[in-house]
Amino acid sequence: MSITFNGKPFDPDDFTAALMSAAVEQIKAQLHERITSIRLPSTGEFPVAHVTGTALDNIAVRVEASAELLKLVQERAGGEDLKRMTLIERTATNSHKRF
Repeated sequence: MSITFNGKPFDPDDFTAALMSAAVEQIKAQLHERITSIRLPSTGEFPVAHVTGTALDNIAVRVEASAELLKLVQERAGGEDLKRMTLIERTATNSHKRF
């Protein structure tokens, strides 16, 4: 009897790497969704977020929005998530809206 993973003989290191990669991608997707779902009620503006990273300890988020929306993002982000963020102020005329 032999065990395979991704069509190859099972290797615990490959399995661990695949599991960690999937976990990182899931965390990045959840973080992106949580940030981009914040809406500034007065204008309808949503932030633009770009989440990068290949391991749990190097996930980073770049958030672009108006100053008012960035303040709201900071208020709603948890302490650990806020440490990962780079906040970039854009003028309201360059703001993005979802449709």
